[in-house]
Amino acid sequence: MMASLIIVWGLVLVLGVIAIRRSRETVRRALRIGVNQGRTLVLRMPLAILIGAFMVDIIPQEALQGVIGEESGLTGIVIASLAGSLLPGGPAISFPIAVAFYKAGVGAPQLIALLTAWSVYAFHRALIFELPMMGTRFIALRLASSAMFPPLAGIVSALALRFISIS
Repeated sequence: MMASLIIVWGLVLVLGVIAIRRSRETVRRALRIGVNQGRTLVLRMPLAILIGAFMVDIIPQEALQGVIGEESGLTGIVIASLAGSLLPGGPAISFPIAVAFYKAGVGAPQLIALLTAWSVYAFHRALIFELPMMGTRFIALRLASSAMFPPLAGIVSALALRFISIS
């Protein structure tokens, strides 16, 4: 976590220097955008974290582990892929839920399949944005052509765990 924080702040500094060299107005505009997005996240993140915590307490851990736990194998990966496609919202909601699931004993391959499905399928986005703008044919083609990615990501990560010791 500390490494990612250092990388992000390093990027902020490098990009800030580049922006200052261009013009002060660029920096002002960037700061305005950053502050506006920060306000949104400051309001959403605590609620999203609470959602994840409530979900872990509401859903019995034994049931969660039995369905998509580390020992659930390929069946758990497929179930997690389906569940991930139904996760609503953006990363401020989905990642705290994923962290809560991980702490409740969901297997890493299953969690990878869940998050991959959330990002690739996102049925809520398909219904809200793609259907009205692109039509059913496009949605069907996109979902059919990407259907293998979440389970494949889970399978590859399960194989990687067998050969690589990640701590």
